[in-house]
Amino acid sequence: TAYVLPPETRHTFILKLVIRDKVITAVRFIPCRIGDDSAPRPLAPGDPRFAAVVDYMCQITEGLDVATDYEIDGDEVVARPRA
Repeated sequence: TAYVLPPETRHTFILKLVIRDKVITAVRFIPCRIGDDSAPRPLAPGDPRFAAVVDYMCQITEGLDVATDYEIDGDEVVARPRA
């Protein structure tokens, strides 16, 4: 079965919240791509689709006026409020 939804719906991620003493101290995510079978798969930092997911997040948050900075840290992306 072919994936029939719009291409941007293939961008997704695994969210990782770092919690210490009941407080969220970091927000991180692992970029993923939804395959033709509709299953999400983590992407490696060297994969151009990894960058595409990060770029998409930048576009979405900017479009919503949510000032967010993204920093790649290994196979994860750290999201921080823009100062």
